[in-house]
Amino acid sequence: MMIRFRMLYLLLLVWFSATVISGCGKSETWPLRLDSPTGSHVVQINCDANGSLIASVEDNSETVMLDSPLGLILAHGDTLGKQVELLSVKRNRGIERYEPVVGKSSRVELRWNELLLNLRESGSQLDFRLRVRSTDDGVAFRYELPSLKDGRDTVRILGERTTFRFPAGTRGWVKTVPNWNTASEYRYKDTLLCELQPDNQIGLPLLITTPDGEALLVHEAALENYAAMNLQPACDSTGAGVHVLLAPHPRESNTAVETTTPLKTPWRVLLLADHPGKLIESEMIPALNEPCRISDTRWIEPGIASWDWWSGQIVEEADFCTGSNDSTLRAYVDLAAEYRWAYTLVDAGWYGRAKDTEADITRPLPQINIPALVDYAAEKNVGILLWIHWKNTKHQMHEAFALYEKWGIKGVKIDYMNRRDQEMVQFYHDVLELAAQHHLLVNFHGAYMPTGIRRTWPNLVTREGVLGLEHVKEPGRIPYADHNLVLPYTRMVVGPMDYTPGGFRTVAPKEFVARESRPVVPTTTAHQLAMFVVYDSPLQVVADSPGAVRNAQGSEVLKEVPASWDETRFLDGEVGKSILLARRAGDVWWIGAMAGNEPFSKHFSLRRIFGDDAADSLWITKWTDGQNNNPHEVLVSSGEFSPQDTITIATPATGGVVLKVEKLQQTLRISG
Repeated sequence: MMIRFRMLYLLLLVWFSATVISGCGKSETWPLRLDSPTGSHVVQINCDANGSLIASVEDNSETVMLDSPLGLILAHGDTLGKQVELLSVKRNRGIERYEPVVGKSSRVELRWNELLLNLRESGSQLDFRLRVRSTDDGVAFRYELPSLKDGRDTVRILGERTTFRFPAGTRGWVKTVPNWNTASEYRYKDTLLCELQPDNQIGLPLLITTPDGEALLVHEAALENYAAMNLQPACDSTGAGVHVLLAPHPRESNTAVETTTPLKTPWRVLLLADHPGKLIESEMIPALNEPCRISDTRWIEPGIASWDWWSGQIVEEADFCTGSNDSTLRAYVDLAAEYRWAYTLVDAGWYGRAKDTEADITRPLPQINIPALVDYAAEKNVGILLWIHWKNTKHQMHEAFALYEKWGIKGVKIDYMNRRDQEMVQFYHDVLELAAQHHLLVNFHGAYMPTGIRRTWPNLVTREGVLGLEHVKEPGRIPYADHNLVLPYTRMVVGPMDYTPGGFRTVAPKEFVARESRPVVPTTTAHQLAMFVVYDSPLQVVADSPGAVRNAQGSEVLKEVPASWDETRFLDGEVGKSILLARRAGDVWWIGAMAGNEPFSKHFSLRRIFGDDAADSLWITKWTDGQNNNPHEVLVSSGEFSPQDTITIATPATGGVVLKVEKLQQTLRISG
């Protein structure tokens, strides 16, 4: 018995050592170097001549982040990182292994090396930690404050010293925002960082391209009980930089965060790649979050949804009065059933006016019988999702979520938060936890950027935080094709986005006019179809009306395309101009291509997906734009290919391509 126990102990010890290995280096001194697992990049932590904490990063022997200040600014004149003493150093390494419930990959394995610095601020004599983690995807760091002096445990953070400084001439794909109390629905602009006004606020994420061609992306991860961040230009004669700004607390003057110790801030993240498209494959942002807190996730189902709001609640050739009523909603359920979609989203208006924050979200209007609609949809294997205002949700969510579960509602879309302060961040977490208890999916609109919390709460299937298709209904911020080709390299890198693709009243850009009812879209139909492959969202909400979807050439794609994936690979493209992206679900690969304001053509070998040794023949179905500059026309072709063949992708300006790639034996078996 003792021998068996010792054998089990040794096996557990070997397993643990392969997962996390630690070591202390108390004798280490400045500068401190941390290599990524493969040595592709190096982060160096140091003190400058004044004793202030700084960090720099090299990637492939090129300096991509110059010496950059680190630290926190606390109340009562305390500053961490201004003049520090190194007490001790601990080095760790490990692997994050987990299987996302939904998303762009079904398995994550991310190796990391870590440096934990125990520090003392000379002036205040406060002890704190800097935790630095390096993966082959990038670098992240966070501040940890175990306790305060004199027995105090309440800490007020006024701001951060944290700055990212880059070589002179660095450019960024910048999304400037007017203030903190706004949704993140703005266009990106390619600009030199030092050409921005000093008081500009830059919304996350920020894609950086250095003069040497390196791609970097600044973001944050594991945002919990803390204020979200924006960035502000911080240029000087030696480099281009951005400084971290924290959203102000809604009730505490001159304060960003009020909390208690022990404190861990969100991770400040710098993703690294040799091409912006490679950032799309990264899982580093969610991997920096806590593991899943939902014990049984089988009820969390990805899928596509029909939606009544975007088209103006139109039902073509209806023999009833359309609007917020049962007949209209049942028509959208019928569309979902016909296309084998999982959900129908019932948007604003089912319980009262959208912005009536006093309305009761447990009492449908007389003309809408939600329980009966749920039963009708269930008979057709369609689930119902409900839109609700965040303020109503805050006041009623315990009562409402319990009732929604009783009704059989599958999820909620919560809207109009338009804030990112500490209290709002906590609201997101409270909603996700309670929604999980009642088996409800969550889709946040009017939302701040994803920070990877979907790993912890996978019932968060998507969120907005993107200038999406709804903006074609209003002049001013129209999502033209060039904007659509910036999103995969910026917003989509950090998490799923509810762009709401699938507007099928397509027109040439020069013919586009914004309108509220039956909106038109300034791309081709093939461009809209390709979004369902290129854009990451485990809940894909189809914008258009039943008749527009049914009449769209190529709409059969929407009967087959998945909403969640096992693998994602970037193949080719250029920010704002083009993208070619491959995603796998089971044994089937889907390839999506989209073009901006210029045509896109590319030859690529299937070996990039299947390798040199693949033997099975492939059956490829292709949906492409027509030949006559008709934005509605979609051509469909199919044929047998070898894994060693080269495929040609060609699309006109504002166009798109979708490929479905199957093993021929599998296709024949299914058809037979």
